[in-house]
Amino acid sequence: PVPMYGYVGNNYERPLEFMNYYFTPADTLRANGVQTTMVGNWLQRSPERGAPEWLIANHRSVAFCPRLDFKSSMGALNKFLCTTHVTKPEYTASTFVSPRYVEAAVCGCPALTPFDAPFDLGLPVDGPDSVVMALKRIKAMSFEMRRDLVASQLEKLRAVPEFHVNHAVQYLEAQV
Repeated sequence: PVPMYGYVGNNYERPLEFMNYYFTPADTLRANGVQTTMVGNWLQRSPERGAPEWLIANHRSVAFCPRLDFKSSMGALNKFLCTTHVTKPEYTASTFVSPRYVEAAVCGCPALTPFDAPFDLGLPVDGPDSVVMALKRIKAMSFEMRRDLVASQLEKLRAVPEFHVNHAVQYLEAQV
């Protein structure tokens, strides 16, 4: 199969982030044998998103796949060489940490993190060129090296308070 770099999730309120970390590097990645793939509601019509025809016409090196159920979407994530976590700017400013970080690690998918992300998983990127460089490194890794990279990222996630049940309980109790 063709190596894939991709995102599993929907197209809401992050156009600059997707342009920077997915769409702009897609042509260069494809020239290097890596297919950029977006899984989610990308081609569904909605007032919240641009026309799907525009996405297809302007991002010819990107494969847009339909929304999948949870189990199938995690299977897709498991097939990617890696993903990049993108967050809405207001979430980044408040240091929100998405469960997508854990999903990628549990699925065995290394994750790139933007420099402005709430924390670093060891593969920071700041734009299209660094995404391409990171993908080249990951593509050259053996299965064992990628597995160790994901294990390292999972270990870093275990240190994040937001992923501990007691943190969630304290937060909910503080809201009462």
